[in-house]
Amino acid sequence: MLIVDARGEFEEQRRVYEDRAELYDLIYRGKDYAAEAEVVRDLLARNGVGEGADVVEAACGTGSYLLHLQHIYRVRGFDVSPAMLKLARQKLGEAVELFTADMRTFSLDEPCDGIVCLFSSIGYLPDVAALEEAATAFWRALRPGGVLLIDPWVEPEAWREGHAFAQAERDEESGLQACRAVVSRSQGARSILDFHWLVAVPHQGVEHFTERHVLTMFSRETFREVLTGAGFECDLLEEALRPGRRFIACRKPPKR
Repeated sequence: MLIVDARGEFEEQRRVYEDRAELYDLIYRGKDYAAEAEVVRDLLARNGVGEGADVVEAACGTGSYLLHLQHIYRVRGFDVSPAMLKLARQKLGEAVELFTADMRTFSLDEPCDGIVCLFSSIGYLPDVAALEEAATAFWRALRPGGVLLIDPWVEPEAWREGHAFAQAERDEESGLQACRAVVSRSQGARSILDFHWLVAVPHQGVEHFTERHVLTMFSRETFREVLTGAGFECDLLEEALRPGRRFIACRKPPKR
């Protein structure tokens, strides 16, 4: 998951990902990564990226998508959080290349056939300028004819201001129980999610902390302008993994 702290306001969030990364998989253990990976597989195939291709996941987090995609493609992944990548390594072993990088500045030794940026990670880019940087980095990393597939954050018109959400999960092995709750708010194009966590650890006590997520609600028009400006041929798809977040598929034109 991409974390941007250039303005200081994301520093608390970086600490959460570094210090409590183990809570990420617990809170998302009900997410059907296998089914979502099949959707990704279908979309890549429709855009010319077949089985055995070299596919990179940007902002791969703890590697739950790569766990399923590795059986279809030759996969690599990167993230800005070493703690998240440590958990990914435990799932994937040494066969999958993982490295620490920012999606705005990453580079590959050899260009790849496909790049996927999933679970709304693109929304952590703070503004259009950062999106332009990432688009340029994606362009450089792809071979001619390569495909970029983005699963974006909520579109502005789909945003639900003041929406209340709460969730609780229990780790059966350790007995740890974690709850988080949030009420959504926004400032312009920026959605702000202050998750309040309660983490109860047997024989130790209950911890409370707040985890801030600030994600940019880029419009479909903005995505099209930025990605075509970087040189991509861009399609705004109807497929979506969650409401208000339809996939974007981009192709780097082949050499003529």
